[in-house]
Amino acid sequence: MRIHSFYPISTRYHTWDFIKFDKVIWGAFPSQIFTVCSMIFVVALSSSLDIAAIDLEVSKPLVYDYELAMIGVSNLLSGLTGGYTGSYIFSQSIFSLRAGIRSRLAGFITALIQAIAVVMPISILSVVPNFIFASLLIMICVDLMIEWLWDVRKKLSNAEYSVALMTFFLIQFLGVAYGIVAGIGYHLILSNLGFHDEKSVDKNDTVGEETPLLEEGTTYNSTPKSDDNEIGLSI
Repeated sequence: MRIHSFYPISTRYHTWDFIKFDKVIWGAFPSQIFTVCSMIFVVALSSSLDIAAIDLEVSKPLVYDYELAMIGVSNLLSGLTGGYTGSYIFSQSIFSLRAGIRSRLAGFITALIQAIAVVMPISILSVVPNFIFASLLIMICVDLMIEWLWDVRKKLSNAEYSVALMTFFLIQFLGVAYGIVAGIGYHLILSNLGFHDEKSVDKNDTVGEETPLLEEGTTYNSTPKSDDNEIGLSI
C-alpha cells in the first residue's frame, strides 16, 4: 500500500525538471507583458520595503545597496535551482528583534530547520492544521496595518501620510498593479502642488522648539533603538 503523502527524497533535488519551456504557450505572452512588468516592480518594491521595515527596528542603519544585492543573488540562485522569488522575511526578523534575540545562531537554526523540512519524505503542510497558518497570517496582517497605516503617521508629514493611505485604498479598489500606479500618480500630483515641501516632523516634539545640532558622527533616530551594546540616541 502506497501512502501518497510520502515520496522519494531524490525528487527534492530535481525540482528544475518541472521547468519545461516547450510546454509554455508563448503566443499568450504579449498579453501578459503588463502583468509581468507589474509583478517585477511589486517584488522589487517589496524587497525595498522589507529592508526599510527592518531598518526601523535596528539601531544601526542598513546599507541598502548591499542588502538589495544579496536579495538579487539569492533570487538568481533560487531560480537556477527551480525555486521561487523571495525577499527578507522581515516579520520573522522583527519578531526576533522584539524578543531580544541578537545572535546569528537564530538564523542558522532557522536555515537548518528549513533544510530538514525540504529533504523530509513527508509534507509538513499535510500534518499542520490550516488554522495555524491562517492565524499567523492574520496576526502579521493586523500588526502591519497598525504599524504602517496608523503608527507611521508620527514619522511622516501630512502629505506623505495621505499618500500611504490613498495608495492602500486604491489597491483595494483597483488591484495591486493599478493601485500602485495610481498611488504614484497621486504622489506626483501632490509634489507638483508643493505639498511635499513640508518636512516630516515628530508630532511629539514641541511646536516651535528648535532642534539642537548633533555632534559629528551622531545619527538621529525619531524613536529610541537599542541592542545589547548600545542605546540609540533619541531627541
